[in-house]
Amino acid sequence: MKLAVIRHQIEQPKSRLLISLGVAFVIFLFCVPRGLELQFLAAWTGGVICFLFLIWSMMFRANAAQTRRRSQQQELDSWLIFLLAIGATLSSLFVIGFILVKYKNTLGLEVGLSIIAVFCSWLLVHTLFAHHYASFYYRPVKENSPSDSKQAYNGGLKFVGEMPPCYSDFLYFAFVIGMTAQTSDIPIIKSAMRRLSLGQMIISYYFYSVIIALGVSLVTGLI
Repeated sequence: MKLAVIRHQIEQPKSRLLISLGVAFVIFLFCVPRGLELQFLAAWTGGVICFLFLIWSMMFRANAAQTRRRSQQQELDSWLIFLLAIGATLSSLFVIGFILVKYKNTLGLEVGLSIIAVFCSWLLVHTLFAHHYASFYYRPVKENSPSDSKQAYNGGLKFVGEMPPCYSDFLYFAFVIGMTAQTSDIPIIKSAMRRLSLGQMIISYYFYSVIIALGVSLVTGLI
């Protein structure tokens, strides 16, 4: 019973954020002093890895009914954490870029940790979008028909098959957009969902532009 309660608490958006921030703070405090920017980068990477572990463990265990229930219950918290995390992720790229420029002539710990941080930040962005797609898709709305008062959900994506989508389906959709800038086999059928997907495409383009620029700078410095 206690284990179930603890798992339920951990699966709450605020709990995941607080645990990840705690891990990042501990890493920042006990990281071997090699510069403030390296301490920040180590803390950021550790916090992101912790957050990804917690949210993926929740997502891959959830079936369609659990995905719908959690998405509807946690929509407000998801919005706040989504905006905060996206802003922090994009801001972290400036620190990563500064470190790569500063240490571009060597392949040391700083460069290796920067590459890991970029990859983790990339995973975080698309995971957050997947979580937010689920919240938007399962947002409860009232049926227009006066004879039918049951709750329905917002939708916005057309999944193939009869079963309602679960978190893993939204992860698939988000990472397809993140890697290819297209929707593949899941059409978008609502304008609001298109706007959300457009935001992901723009952020993905920004990410790839930064990665290419940093990669070129790093290779040029080593030649």
